[in-house]
Amino acid sequence: MSVCKKALCAAGLFIAMTADALAYGGPGAAITLIGSLVGVGLAIFASLFYVIVWPLRRMLKKRKTDADAEAPQEIANEVADSDSVSTATNPAQGG
Repeated sequence: MSVCKKALCAAGLFIAMTADALAYGGPGAAITLIGSLVGVGLAIFASLFYVIVWPLRRMLKKRKTDADAEAPQEIANEVADSDSVSTATNPAQGG
């Protein structure tokens, strides 16, 4: 065997024989890691949520402004209709 192969075999054996205790993170590091992962997850969720909701909000706002623009005309028509009816039926107003 060449020296490189022997070194790789030795490194592989060394890695395979490590104890599980070397992977212990401790409570402080674990809580920090969990907090970071939750924060990243919430950031991704919020960004996807607003990417989906933003066009819907814009569409609803446009629909509302269109309805508000039509409302004064409808109210004016109703007022004009009620004035013509009330003057025709009320002789005190000159009808």
